[in-house]
Amino acid sequence: MWPIAFVLDDQERYLLWINGDGLHDKVLATGGTVRSFDGLRELHRYVAEHGLHLEETGAGGVLDIDAAERWCGSGSAPDAVLLLQVWNLCSDVARGAGRPFEDRGVDRDRVYDVLFHGNNLPSMTPPGDQFVPDWTSDDLETLREVIQDGVSMLRSAVDTSR
Repeated sequence: MWPIAFVLDDQERYLLWINGDGLHDKVLATGGTVRSFDGLRELHRYVAEHGLHLEETGAGGVLDIDAAERWCGSGSAPDAVLLLQVWNLCSDVARGAGRPFEDRGVDRDRVYDVLFHGNNLPSMTPPGDQFVPDWTSDDLETLREVIQDGVSMLRSAVDTSR
């Protein structure tokens, strides 16, 4: 279990991500609502009170969901790293909270693969090579739909009242 920092609606929050070996990753949720925290102190207090264990990790940065949502309304090139992270988090939120999120299908899987390869991970990209996505207008529209749907689902699933 790891803390994930994110910005949504200009508010920095944290949630707890649970490693499920790839296809079963999710976030901590109860009754369809994702538990989020105002800060790390509150998150650590919750973990201690519930006898949970956090893995030791380095700082992962803050995932700017607002920036991904802003991209949907822009004409700029996609930031493959940011958008893949947001897509993956939305999938994990949907899985943890039992919320619907249509992130799979022939077109969506193809666009996901382009995003994935656009991250140019060292384990996937030979030294000296770089994959530069060649986005079609249909690809970009699909990507915008997934991100918009995912952020909308995330916004409804994450409890920000605490």
